[in-house]
Amino acid sequence: MKDITLNIAVNETTALVGESGSGKTTLLQIANGLVRPSSGWVELFGTKIDYGQLASLRKKMGYAVQGVGLFPHMTVYENITIMATLDGWEKDKIATRANYVIDLVDLKKNLLTRYPLNLSGGQQQRVSLCRAMMLNPPLLLLDEPFSALDPITKGYIHDQFSKLQKAERRSILLVTHDMEEAIKLADNIVILKNGQIIQQGKTDHIVNHPMNDYVKNLLIKVTS
Repeated sequence: MKDITLNIAVNETTALVGESGSGKTTLLQIANGLVRPSSGWVELFGTKIDYGQLASLRKKMGYAVQGVGLFPHMTVYENITIMATLDGWEKDKIATRANYVIDLVDLKKNLLTRYPLNLSGGQQQRVSLCRAMMLNPPLLLLDEPFSALDPITKGYIHDQFSKLQKAERRSILLVTHDMEEAIKLADNIVILKNGQIIQQGKTDHIVNHPMNDYVKNLLIKVTS
């Protein structure tokens, strides 16, 4: 990646869109501090990243990845609450917050004692979103979290995602190769190709004013 300058809008969803190898996940990892840029800097919450204090910084970030990444030896409830437990929250506070996010994503309470392998893909994804939101972080980083879902389940999860963003406004950086998903969920879109930004802006503007044939072709796949 080179010559990347990107500002993420506060309390809006920004989608990073591009084909495999375009740099989407790398850019997300740079935002999370997992990868350091070879030049320039990353600023989060008004301050440059201190790579010696990543643990405290990541408490302000929720992170959900493709394939969910739940701990198989933990129950659903333990997976959802693990970060709050490690952060030393009291049990009453954990229960209150957990019940809130569980209700937001419409996760059935009878699933809480099950293990991830006993859940459907859509149920696992809701658990992953709950865990990412448990500490109520101001920034949510999502790396193609819905890509493995079937179309019907994906549509339902998209609706839950939109509900979450309305209930608790936060800044969200969503990596996806699916332009239709980006248009549906994001306020802003950043289109990447070969490690460079091709176009970025408000979703409606990009849909109505694609700046080159590459962007036009992405949009044609949505409307065809």
